[in-house]
Amino acid sequence: MRPAPFKNAPPPSFMDEDRSFRSRHPYLLCFLVVLVILLVVLGILVLIFYFLYRPQQIVFKVAKATLTKVLVEPGATPQTLGMSGLVVVTASIRNPNRFDFTYNNVTGNLTFSEDQQLALGSVLEGRVRKQSTKLLDVNLELNTRGGGPKAAELSRAIGVDGVVNSNFRTTVTGTVKFFVLKRNYRATISCNMTITVTPSPGLNWECSEIKI
Repeated sequence: MRPAPFKNAPPPSFMDEDRSFRSRHPYLLCFLVVLVILLVVLGILVLIFYFLYRPQQIVFKVAKATLTKVLVEPGATPQTLGMSGLVVVTASIRNPNRFDFTYNNVTGNLTFSEDQQLALGSVLEGRVRKQSTKLLDVNLELNTRGGGPKAAELSRAIGVDGVVNSNFRTTVTGTVKFFVLKRNYRATISCNMTITVTPSPGLNWECSEIKI
């Protein structure tokens, strides 16, 4: 004859329930431990990768600017003043990263006399190899021959010493790709340019980067 169950038996404890859960799901705990270890290892690898290949700022500068083929044709009136020439601005792009830098566009805008545009130039897509420097020529063609409002403004802008004070602004945009990640860059440089048209053509310039 079996003895009667003890009426005042204590309820199952938390430890008993925990052992019961582990006995019913023997692989779940192992899976969670492995998952945590993988996440920790992945985080460490990401940190190592970041410190080894962390993106650095692209260095964008104006290396030099030259003025050639200048021709000034004084007209009977300021509106018929004719001027032609070529300003070549050499931009320097230095890529300190361990991955290539792809630029989408490099633009140049030359203005005078309250933002009157004198010339516009651009360089389309290209690539700067990792940890290297590339020089790009932005050609700005000056041409007010044929007269018009721009010729009149330019005539007033040319001083008695034959000098035109102008502003040149250039911008580069592009990306550096880190495997599946990428970082966008944009840099703008503003230059004060003094163009001497007579009696001896010449060009002086001073540039500074614009912080965005």
